[in-house]
Amino acid sequence: MPITDPIERAIYMKEYFKKNKEKFAIYDKKYREKNKGKIEAYRQTPAFKKSNRISNWKSQGIHVEDMEILYKWFLEATHCESCNLKFIGGKRNNLTKCIDHDHNLEFNNFRAILCNSCNTNQKDNNTSGIPNISLEKNGSWRYRRMINKKKHCKYFKTKQEAIAYKKEFEATHIYSHQ
Repeated sequence: MPITDPIERAIYMKEYFKKNKEKFAIYDKKYREKNKGKIEAYRQTPAFKKSNRISNWKSQGIHVEDMEILYKWFLEATHCESCNLKFIGGKRNNLTKCIDHDHNLEFNNFRAILCNSCNTNQKDNNTSGIPNISLEKNGSWRYRRMINKKKHCKYFKTKQEAIAYKKEFEATHIYSHQ
């Protein structure tokens, strides 16, 4: 008799796949070999690229009410919302387009579309509300920024000192070179 309860069926199917793991691996391998051309052709389609990107976002913990809107916004974005530099496609680099999200929230945790450089420099553990500045366990304030793949880190007694240093450092080392 078929299992009608969806929870019981899910448990049964999970166990069934676990018991027949090798059988399904062989089937999958044969299917991929037989349909290699179709699979490669599908991977080039906008539908696959969209599905793959959204799936990756979800696996990274990015959850919003409407992924369709976020995906469209992501495709249309041309400049970083933080530094306003133009995105560069291709292999991952400092100007690759990224989704910034709050790791402390489970849902509606999207913050902005940033370049890779701004995304990696705006850690959500900064505790100050100001990117690149955080309160350390020992009570000191830390300014940390990655520039040209080199870490720059300096400690201060007060938050105000760290903010003043951040402004001066970024004005001379980042914004003056654009």
